Amino acid sequence: MITRGDIIDMLVRDGESLVLTAGRCLRISAEGTETVLYLDRPRSMADLEAHLGKVFGSPPEGAVDRLVEDLVGADVLQILAD
Repeated sequence: MITRGDIIDMLVRDGESLVLTAGRCLRISAEGTETVLYLDRPRSMADLEAHLGKVFGSPPEGAVDRLVEDLVGADVLQILAD
């Protein structure tokens, strides 16, 4: 399951966002912003992929995995143990 990390604040403008965590302020793409907004509660990778596919169209193979990895690495998302 995937959920939001420790986000202190988030500003959304024109589909993109600025996300403030304890360690940094990041500019997040439209896909990343939609991911963070969708994860208002823990969800599976399959649910996230289906949601992003509905919003943006079918992503290239592995694109959602890379997006999640990048956002986890920036402490914007976290992976929960099943």
